[in-house]
Amino acid sequence: MQPSSFRDPKSAKPETYFAPAGRAPLAAVRAAATRIAEDAVVGQLLQNYGGLLVLLNEQRQILAVNHQLLGLLGVDDADQVLGLRPGEAIDCVHAADHAGGCGTSRFCSTCGAAIAIVLCQEAGAPADRECVLDCHIGGQATTLDLNVHTSRIDLAGQGYVLLFLQDVTADKRRAAVERAFFHDINNLLACLLGTVVVQAAASGSLQDESVNQVRSMVLRIAKELEVQRALSSANPVGYPVQLVDCEVGATVDQLRQQLVDHPAARDKRIDVRPIARGLSVRTDQHLLIRVLTNMVINALEATPRGGEVTIEASAQDSQRLFTVWNAGHIPDRVAMRIFQRYFSTKDGLGRGVGTYSMKLFAEEYLGGTVAFSTHQSEGTRFSLRLPSEPEAADG
Repeated sequence: MQPSSFRDPKSAKPETYFAPAGRAPLAAVRAAATRIAEDAVVGQLLQNYGGLLVLLNEQRQILAVNHQLLGLLGVDDADQVLGLRPGEAIDCVHAADHAGGCGTSRFCSTCGAAIAIVLCQEAGAPADRECVLDCHIGGQATTLDLNVHTSRIDLAGQGYVLLFLQDVTADKRRAAVERAFFHDINNLLACLLGTVVVQAAASGSLQDESVNQVRSMVLRIAKELEVQRALSSANPVGYPVQLVDCEVGATVDQLRQQLVDHPAARDKRIDVRPIARGLSVRTDQHLLIRVLTNMVINALEATPRGGEVTIEASAQDSQRLFTVWNAGHIPDRVAMRIFQRYFSTKDGLGRGVGTYSMKLFAEEYLGGTVAFSTHQSEGTRFSLRLPSEPEAADG
């Protein structure tokens, strides 16, 4: 969209660089606001919309706002923002850049909110944009990330703009922090791995067991970061599956050794039932161990002291079946949502990822299935079923 080029004949500067500068008199604004306050549809919108909502006249001046926006501004009375434009109410740092106010400066021609409002007015159709707004809230300088939606509404033959704002600042900030974290940690791990290899070569101890253990741990941490990146995504993408031939018995033994000293295993037994010698599966070993680890830890947490958790693995035709059993029972209200992302019976943020990740990685990445059964008398059994040779074995 190109900026407007109206010029004030009394000034060398344009009247506006973007949206029209003219405003309705305050008396007309108050009269319109009074009429709108009596409209039942607008009243319901203002009361029930969960985000920030503003109703604007043709001159982009505020006629009504909802309580959520007043709360953000720290304002008790909507009359305090009546007649202002959105950027002026939120105290955008560019609202006073030009004499015409919000929407008229050079910077406004790049503002997602201003663009969405003008598009809606000109086309009479909804418009969506993103807006990054530098402003002052409660006297403190801050930056808001907003999803903006505008829609036209006609009341008594007069057209208005509904401005819907969703504050996604926290989501954007968290996503940026996650990207920076994964990027920087991956760089540090690459440096650490390089240092281990160089130091081992310099000392002639490339075959030293401690060196190999450190190298193995670094590689495992790198794989775990890839797993966490996939988990933090809204969609199961981004994890590079690496298929290798895994000996089932050795993999389960490795799993048990990792978990015997886990806090959840204190005063409890982890029993591995005999596994046929030579039984193998072609899969991503890191993901396999991760899925089984979540199964075993969940089982241990549901087991009282002195109790037992049992791990079994076997061949069933062209598949490999892994099961983890404990004597506990999962109530129906929990069982119905056991694999739902973020659902948890435990208090605190960041819960509800373990069982979700079991199903995600087993089914979306490994081509298998995860299921469970639970009974008061028979206990709870989680199962992981994998193809012995995945169809896309070479990725």
